[in-house]
Amino acid sequence: MGKEKIPAITKNREIYLLVAFFIVLLLIKILLVLPMQCPSIIGDETTYAGNAKDFASNIGIQSIMEMKNPPVYSIILSIAYILGDPSGANYHLLLIINAFIGACILFPAYYLLRNYCDFLVALSGAVLVCVVPAVFNWGFYVMTETLFTTLFVCSLYAMNRMFLTNKLIWVWGMAVTLLLMVGTKAVGIYEVPLALIAALFFVLLCRRTGVFDQVKQTQALFIGLCALLIAGIAWVFLTISNVNAYTAYNTGGYLSHLITIFIKPDLILTFLILFIRETQILVLASYLVLFVSAFLLLYYLVMIPISSTSDWEEIFSTGFFRLTQSNNLLVPALTSLVFFVLLSVFVSLVLVTNHMMYVPTWQYVGEEQFFQIFSRYLDPVIPGLLIIGIIGMSILNFSRNYIKTRNVFTISLLVSIFLFYVNFPFLGYRIGDTLSIFSFSWLSALTHSEFTGFCIVAFLLSVATSLFLYAMKKSKIYYFLLFLVAVSLVLSGYTYTLSVSSSENAYFGWGGACGRALAESIPENARVFVFYGDEGDSAEISRYIIPFYIQRAISVVRKEELESENFTISLSEQGVPVYLVSDVPLIVDQRPSLYGYPGYILQVSG
Repeated sequence: MGKEKIPAITKNREIYLLVAFFIVLLLIKILLVLPMQCPSIIGDETTYAGNAKDFASNIGIQSIMEMKNPPVYSIILSIAYILGDPSGANYHLLLIINAFIGACILFPAYYLLRNYCDFLVALSGAVLVCVVPAVFNWGFYVMTETLFTTLFVCSLYAMNRMFLTNKLIWVWGMAVTLLLMVGTKAVGIYEVPLALIAALFFVLLCRRTGVFDQVKQTQALFIGLCALLIAGIAWVFLTISNVNAYTAYNTGGYLSHLITIFIKPDLILTFLILFIRETQILVLASYLVLFVSAFLLLYYLVMIPISSTSDWEEIFSTGFFRLTQSNNLLVPALTSLVFFVLLSVFVSLVLVTNHMMYVPTWQYVGEEQFFQIFSRYLDPVIPGLLIIGIIGMSILNFSRNYIKTRNVFTISLLVSIFLFYVNFPFLGYRIGDTLSIFSFSWLSALTHSEFTGFCIVAFLLSVATSLFLYAMKKSKIYYFLLFLVAVSLVLSGYTYTLSVSSSENAYFGWGGACGRALAESIPENARVFVFYGDEGDSAEISRYIIPFYIQRAISVVRKEELESENFTISLSEQGVPVYLVSDVPLIVDQRPSLYGYPGYILQVSG
């Protein structure tokens, strides 16, 4: 690599400080998850926990093949059942593992920023990535978003190192990271061809600058690995019969619907409206200025001749490495990285918009109908957007063209305010789907006065832009980043209190209390049948919560079955004790209640 700017002892001090920040962040996360008692994103969390429990009980390929979700996250979570009581729920231990995974994002974020920014900017930027709501709030749920987001930032660091060093270890590191992403969320498969496109783009830039000989061997290997990954994953998806179970969605249906959108004019208009709405979510989640900085960085990299190194030497002088004649890959590597992140953002926007149209969830105000808002599937790319936005701020800070920067951000602010006024998503916030922007849900109370909501948004964006421009003028952009850290903590704190409340409601509700009572009282060979007096949300919650505690499947009894004159429970084995539990009194053989809830047992003779 190139010449180091700072002595090794300074780098060591930075490492010590970074580790200290990591420990503090991890301890804070662990303390915050202690009040969490029970899964509140019911179906997903309990499914991942169940997969982890099954894998811990029977470690092997067969357990992985039987999972109906990508296995990597559940395999990591299985540590909770290996270290703890395998018969218990271990929810706190699951969350602690999740907190550790989320805190680890600090390291790739810092070292990626440190290649291009000074120490204070890199450190404050990495902390911002850790506490931004799109990352921080997922630490309170046993969900794959935490691992997938960390892996995405790791892939950015591995890609950048691969471009800069041309070492085979980073080629393999990038390939392994991509495989882990696919094994964490099936949607991660799109990152494989995007990485291939970014590598090809890097090769073209190197040809343009005349340094292709420095990279041709490693890039050829990486392109070959990507092609092999694409072919292998495609073969698996085509040959495994339960592909839809693995992805948890109708993959073919989604693809055909996406194609249909672009051949029907009415669907195209709806798609564009929802696409803009999801883009607004990214603008809010990245505080506008970092969103604009990310795209302005790509423009700056492309428009300024890459072959001229004089301007870039000062720009990159604050990072670990400086641009020299022997190391002229820094700019092509950064350009390709920015291209990869923005391409990932665009594809994510297309996929989530297609998802909203294919599986629409509606909100109503009077007779007016609104699409449900989603940010959950955009959250993993937000840290990447923030990172390149911060790098963009550093480069703009050295451009010595404050007036031009001010004009660009002023125009961007006006355009953003106009789009919010035309199409701001006031409605449709659900905490599990909009963690990155859920703090804005209080604006839904202003739906009868949308102009007031618009004024609030315009004011907040104006304040953020003004503070950014002031920090740029004073060359103290880390002050602005620390301000965003404080804002993120406030926004995340609001969502955290609601997360705790949701967890407590699930824990103390009928499903949680009944599940704990059954876990303490029923024998291992007992079978559990559950009747729900209410077939609404409480039934859905209990259907997942009870198995989470008793670590076995339950059978649901319908109302028509209970009302049948010949109500029976057929068993595969005689002499097996059967528990029939309900949240309402039943006219059957009643036995002592479980924790105050009606509990029933039908004894089967041998």
